Amino acid sequence: MGNIGAVQSPGIRLDVEWADDAAWRHSHDKPYVSWKDFQMTCNVGWNHPFFTYFLLVACTAALITSYGVNGWTIEPLSVNPMIGPSAHALIEMGAKQTTLIVEMGEWYRLFSPMVLHVGLMHYFLNMTALWFIRQAVKQCHGFAAAVILFVLPAVGGTILSAIFLPEYITVGASGGIFGLIRACVADICMNWSLLFSKHVNALDKGVRFRHIKVLLWLLFDIVINSLIDLTPFVDNFTHLGGMVYGFLCGLSTMEHLSMDFFGIAMTFWTRVQNVFIQFSPYTEHCPHHDHHQRPCGFGRWRSNSVPWLPIHFVHAVLTVGQRGQQVVTL
Repeated sequence: MGNIGAVQSPGIRLDVEWADDAAWRHSHDKPYVSWKDFQMTCNVGWNHPFFTYFLLVACTAALITSYGVNGWTIEPLSVNPMIGPSAHALIEMGAKQTTLIVEMGEWYRLFSPMVLHVGLMHYFLNMTALWFIRQAVKQCHGFAAAVILFVLPAVGGTILSAIFLPEYITVGASGGIFGLIRACVADICMNWSLLFSKHVNALDKGVRFRHIKVLLWLLFDIVINSLIDLTPFVDNFTHLGGMVYGFLCGLSTMEHLSMDFFGIAMTFWTRVQNVFIQFSPYTEHCPHHDHHQRPCGFGRWRSNSVPWLPIHFVHAVLTVGQRGQQVVTL
């Protein structure tokens, strides 16, 4: 399954936050900070991808342990095409199985599937997707938001799967990854009027075009994901839960960007001041700005986001034992 737009969508927010910061520095007579320097400041402290590192370590340890539980053997490709252990080993490791959750009270199975994978191929593809998506999300929203936007959708998707698909054994991180993607959509919806404002993007028409392009890719992702969810042997309730929880968590945790600095929500006195500013001698220097000092107005827009990368998830079904239990990978 391809997910492309989510890799760059938080870069839209970074563009606007940089412009907001440039406007604030200009109005408070502070030194100008270039886009590249501003981007570097977003990668310090808790904005480092600590949670992603933890997930990578946890998923790697869980995969190795699952091979150990399976007797350090790999199932035949006819049984497990993802080069991994048996379904029994995955159940021992904590895969989602509704009967064990409800009747045996093993509630940890609502959390453990997010770090389990059905095999090497499934592991590498999901970790690649997580790596690029977390780079965008954490850079703009920080450690706490990344944890919430991954864990809650992953658990919510598992709950929906346990209710509506109790016969399936489910493992995989796609519920959390879907949550991160839909949180990006929520971010765009919350700040639509600012991100696609002709007023804010007046100095560089290309920025608005790039923002629209990212939005179109996100819409394309949603359509592709929806079509894949209609195919057999895909735990679409886990995906649906990840989408819904991710969107709602995005609405509740992501910061709404202020429009005041860009003159879109100006008060009466601000408008009066702008009339005088427009005729002040200062405006004569704006056309001669040399781009080495503070920018005139909003500064100059730039976008050096992560390159477009296709990311694929794997959905595999394993038929194991005489009971015909099926494992759905996410």
